[in-house]
Amino acid sequence: MNFPIVLTSYNRPHILQQCVKSLLKNNLERKIYVFQDGPKNKIEEKIVYKCIDICKNLTTNIFVNNKNLGLALNLKRARDFIFKNYDQAIFIEDDVYLHSYYIDQLEDLYSKTNHYPFGIFSCYGDLEKTPVFNNIFTNSE
Repeated sequence: MNFPIVLTSYNRPHILQQCVKSLLKNNLERKIYVFQDGPKNKIEEKIVYKCIDICKNLTTNIFVNNKNLGLALNLKRARDFIFKNYDQAIFIEDDVYLHSYYIDQLEDLYSKTNHYPFGIFSCYGDLEKTPVFNNIFTNSE
């Protein structure tokens, strides 16, 4: 699995910075696209620039909207772009803090699906109760 990673960001630099730090700890031998939502007003323009600076550690593929779209439309914008160029992708929102093996675990889980052609592939959980994914599937099922 070498799907691109899509990160959607919503003008929360303090949260985004934690997400980017956690993403950088993963296996990132893949393209990464960031879809940064635009500002709601002139004051938020500085916040948007701060978010862009944070994401420069990840990629140069940063798409910034000139006005605020909100969560649903920013995600739609990301999906529309990605699915014009790729069949599959990993989508992550800026408020997700990833375990350092998150991408590897997605690859492991995906391999167990016999490479079923998912469009969007992701998993979620409670960071305080992180499960152990080793041998999550058994042949006895």
